[in-house]
Amino acid sequence: MKKATLVIAACLTLASCGKKSDSDLLVGKWRVVSQEDPQMSTMIEEQLRFIDTVGQNTTPEQNIAEYGTNNMDSFKAMQREQIEAYKKEQDEYLKNITFEFRKNGTIIYNYGPNVDSAKWKVTDKGLLEVDESQSKGPTAPKVMMDIVYVTDTALKLTFLQNNVSVIFHPDKK
Repeated sequence: MKKATLVIAACLTLASCGKKSDSDLLVGKWRVVSQEDPQMSTMIEEQLRFIDTVGQNTTPEQNIAEYGTNNMDSFKAMQREQIEAYKKEQDEYLKNITFEFRKNGTIIYNYGPNVDSAKWKVTDKGLLEVDESQSKGPTAPKVMMDIVYVTDTALKLTFLQNNVSVIFHPDKK
């Protein structure tokens, strides 16, 4: 029995020695590949439902007064195109966002043409804390994110203030 316990303890010790911490895995440059925004998704779904039913319970005169046209098929197509254009623009914007976590606790984040820096750490509760008080003053809020997962090949963070999740891959550019 004692031998089995010693063997199990030794295996667990060896297994835990090779495991990197979340802090170690975060270090490096990460590029956004997608975003999960429940609030935005709900808004788009509601807008699409509106488009499907718009003009069904109104007269052509009411449609002209309300929407500037009585050709509701064209109006609906234009509205759908605008939503698709917005989604495509958002995807392109996201692909230009990078977070670079440095070992010294500095994060450089790049939102397209805007580059900023702050201090980062993984809290005792396993949350990612980004503190901008050094660059933006003592009243700057700390941004808290749940580290949903982090591996050598993928990172998913959920911003606690708005429940938006962002998925990153290591930046190869």
